Amino acid sequence: MHLIALNVKKSFPDLIWLTDFRDPWADMDYLDEFKMGARARKKLVEMEREVVKTCDHILINSPSVANAHIEILDQSKHTLIPNGWDHNDFENITSVSENRTRFRIGHFGALYGSRNAPGLWEAVKKWNNEQVRKVEIVLVGSIGEDVRKDMGNTDFIEHLPGVNHREAIQEMMNCDALLLVQNNTDPARKCTPGKVFEYIATQKSIFSICNSPSDLSKRLTEWELPFCDHNDAASAYEMLRHVIVNDEQKKIDASPYERKALTKELSELLNKLT
Repeated sequence: MHLIALNVKKSFPDLIWLTDFRDPWADMDYLDEFKMGARARKKLVEMEREVVKTCDHILINSPSVANAHIEILDQSKHTLIPNGWDHNDFENITSVSENRTRFRIGHFGALYGSRNAPGLWEAVKKWNNEQVRKVEIVLVGSIGEDVRKDMGNTDFIEHLPGVNHREAIQEMMNCDALLLVQNNTDPARKCTPGKVFEYIATQKSIFSICNSPSDLSKRLTEWELPFCDHNDAASAYEMLRHVIVNDEQKKIDASPYERKALTKELSELLNKLT
């Protein structure tokens, strides 16, 4: 899409070109898993650089995305508009009242390779061996074999391989808490997953697994929400205690991240550019 826009801009240079980096490009966190050769990676960087130089303005969704472009241009060419959530997705959806004894934590999206949380799986097993109220984790999406192996005995796991988005929202609302797992890679430090904004819209407690420092850990710190790294079983256990036993987690105002509010910011930027 960027390359199509690049050629349109070259043909019609008077057009104002606003390019949107919802995700990084040459520094995308899962590129390492594609086993790309050095020449292919170099070509990606060259293409990205030409797009960044030629466009009139850039939208980014996480602060550190801009860092990859600093050598090319100054920060004034970037505007940060984060990902968000849609109010319409939550209409006529409410939490289903169930007389369940287990504390239900939901993860929504694929779990694979670098998106794994060995420390949490260990913490849940320990919790279920020691505590009266047990934890169950519902995983909505595909699960890699390496993740299954780290989970080991999965009597605390419920797997829903695929549901549509509205069904996913309903499943979120049926959970007691939600699980966010950021990829355990260096490029992932520059990303803030869109899922986190949908999670805070549910007003459920959130368990976050991510690296620190990172854009996500900084955002969670600003919100006063807990997080730990992927292998930290002790901290994961304490997060379980704070939420399940003490019911301690701050609820975040999700309204600034609703898509109508974000679209207003985009509209104001378009007015400024024109």
